[in-house]
Amino acid sequence: MDKDVSNLGNPRKGWALPLAAGLAPGVVLGLGLAQVLPGAREIRTEAEAPRAVTLSAPPQAKASGGGALAELLEGDGSGGIDRDRKLLAFVDGVKPGDFAERIEEAFARRRGSKGHDLVSKLYQRWTEIDPSAALRHAEGLTGRNRLIGLGIVLSAWAQREPYKVIAWIEEHGKEGETSSGIYAALRKIAETDPEEAIALAERRKGGGNRSSSVSGDNWHVNMGGLNASFLYSDWASRDPGAAAAKAASIPNAQERTNVFLAIARQWAELDPEAAWAWGSGLERAPERDRVLQSIVGGLVANDETDQAVAFLDSLPAGQARKSALGQIAMAMAKSDPEKGYEFVRSQARNSSEEQAYSSILREWARTDPERVFRIAHEEIDPGSVRNSAVQAVIDEAARRDPSLALDLLGKMDDGALRRNSSMLAHSLARSDVKTAIAWAEGLPDGSTKGSALSAIFSEWANEDPEQASAEALRIGNEEFRRQSLRNTLNLWGQNDAVEAMTWAVRNLRTEDQASLIPNSLLGTWARQDIEGAAEWVAALPDGELRSQSLRSFVSAYASHDLVAAGEWLKRIGPGEARDQAVRQYASAVFDTDPQAALAWAESIGKEGDRHSQIENLARQYLQYSPDKAKQWIAASTLPPDRKTALLERAQPKR
Repeated sequence: MDKDVSNLGNPRKGWALPLAAGLAPGVVLGLGLAQVLPGAREIRTEAEAPRAVTLSAPPQAKASGGGALAELLEGDGSGGIDRDRKLLAFVDGVKPGDFAERIEEAFARRRGSKGHDLVSKLYQRWTEIDPSAALRHAEGLTGRNRLIGLGIVLSAWAQREPYKVIAWIEEHGKEGETSSGIYAALRKIAETDPEEAIALAERRKGGGNRSSSVSGDNWHVNMGGLNASFLYSDWASRDPGAAAAKAASIPNAQERTNVFLAIARQWAELDPEAAWAWGSGLERAPERDRVLQSIVGGLVANDETDQAVAFLDSLPAGQARKSALGQIAMAMAKSDPEKGYEFVRSQARNSSEEQAYSSILREWARTDPERVFRIAHEEIDPGSVRNSAVQAVIDEAARRDPSLALDLLGKMDDGALRRNSSMLAHSLARSDVKTAIAWAEGLPDGSTKGSALSAIFSEWANEDPEQASAEALRIGNEEFRRQSLRNTLNLWGQNDAVEAMTWAVRNLRTEDQASLIPNSLLGTWARQDIEGAAEWVAALPDGELRSQSLRSFVSAYASHDLVAAGEWLKRIGPGEARDQAVRQYASAVFDTDPQAALAWAESIGKEGDRHSQIENLARQYLQYSPDKAKQWIAASTLPPDRKTALLERAQPKR
């Protein structure tokens, strides 16, 4: 350690950082709906007084079903036909008056997700028999049990009376509790009238066709974040042409594209040729490209690669073709990497499409890295495509065998190594950081070595920032040491700025403190805890660290709260460090209040610095408010000759 840093303060305790303060981690239904759904009022009335349900202890099970229920709840949860048969037999045996008790016992005794299927089947059967009673019971639950109960009951009820479910949600639903019921109700309606279901879904935005039978003001609230894409998708599974024709009228471009993609996936499964003809005929190029890409992706996912290849030929160059080519090639490479590689070689039309080589060769490198490395160097033209491909091979080799990755790195020429040192170092460090450091240390001094070390320590800091920082401290070359320390401390500070700062104060050399703390750590700390950082900076002893920190912190504080930064700066004692911070602050203030900025400049203690800053700000002031600037200059503390020089320059030339 070059000097005793105990007087810098410990950011963890006392005046330096007050941790506790800083870093301690109903609706009225529309008239139309009331006319269509005369039963809605009855449901609402019954639900207005939900029965309280207490689940503090398991109720006593009746002798007729307790043993079977316990067996279903305490089984191994393996599922299968046998369990389904037992569940159905148990539910069939429950009497109408016993559903509440059985459900309450199941909720009280189940652990985690085990027993959810039992609760679900009990509620479903109860809803078939008496939906009002089942709904009242679910409403009386609390917390997660209430969400589960309402979701099951509303979904089951929607299969028989979807409009009544929608009516209940309008009247009583709370946001976040009814989404499954909404989905189920709309899907049920869409089976016979998809356009009506879509209109209901769109109602949540407060727009659409108001002739629909649902018009409650809070429908859009209870719909949550639901959009109509799932309805179009369901519709497309039955009649994709009709769904696509309806979707074309969606005004919002992003929503329309999302719906087109949902339709494309369904249509491609039913009739790829027809789907492709529709997609190819879309007028808007961005939508057309994404739809065609989606169709290709769907074909690949369904193991219809030959059809996907046939469609690829008709795609024009662009992002859609690039993505489609990559999807097809990767599907081939999963079973035969060489086939995938040759496909890219024969089909790629430009360097953008050749980027598919990286993922193909990475896949291939799992089985034959040395051959793939040779291919990348000998068959791919020099440039970014080759660089990416080589990195992919090294990355995969390092993940499996770091020593093999080192051998491959040794075969690279100096130019390729220099261009790719940072990427390659990242790849090696992800697998074995010590091997990576040994490799980097063996490189000749220069930018290649510096880039490699910097990348390695950045990667290491993601896993163990303290150890990475300690090792970076031992690097002999000053430039490499600081760059590596900057990377580790930046990443460390993003997760825990105080912890990183504490380590830096205790361990960094004097010259590294003045460079790294103000420029790397202080800004991060200020974003996490402005008050803690302010207190620490204010208490620093005189010296280079104080000067650099004050200037850096004032800049960060002013961007956070300009007024508060000024109040804080007023409390800083006079001296060169304060003068530098005031220069920084005056420049920040000038954009919003030039006269205040000039007043701050007047407070600089050192005369030469004061006059220099006043002149700098006055010149800017003269450019857009010359009259006010002249008045201010005349009243300033500048010497008469400097005032005259400023004012003469401001006179228009004749």
